[in-house]
Amino acid sequence: AITTITVGGEFDLGLFVRDLRPAGMWTNEAGVSRPLVRGVFAAYCDVAFQSALVGIAGAPQYSPNYSNGLRGAISPGKLEDLGAFANSFSGLGSSPLEVWRVRAKALKAGTVNFTVSLDVPHPVCDTLVYGNIGATPPEDSHVATGEIKLTNATVTVTTPATQPTTTTTIAPSPITYKRRTK
Repeated sequence: AITTITVGGEFDLGLFVRDLRPAGMWTNEAGVSRPLVRGVFAAYCDVAFQSALVGIAGAPQYSPNYSNGLRGAISPGKLEDLGAFANSFSGLGSSPLEVWRVRAKALKAGTVNFTVSLDVPHPVCDTLVYGNIGATPPEDSHVATGEIKLTNATVTVTTPATQPTTTTTIAPSPITYKRRTK
């Protein structure tokens, strides 16, 4: 992740997701134990930022793991309802995974706050995790907004000392999901 970039520099802003539920086992009706399936199945969000300081320089690029239900709009200062759902029904695990990224360009010196929100249309943009419906009790795959931890990002755009430079790096804006245990 970057924290500073010069005017004229470009960087990627990405959405990363991670299922923080604990691993474990469940037993089906036949008495066979199986591992709990883990992973984020669908993730959509909004990202707001200061358009006078940063502009979006291209269309979203989606991860191969999240290639279905592609959605979103880009306007000055906002990425809206941007997200997708997974192309696998067998779980993606609990490691952080990229859902999408967009190329951004630093336009003017200042501090840019990338603020992530879940102000997305429901149910089409609901956040979902892989659930184990055969477990007792069955796991619900829907994730309530209060169960989602959002992490915002801040980047300082500086004036170049001599000539503008282009720096390419990833500035993730991760969203992690943790289901509360009852």
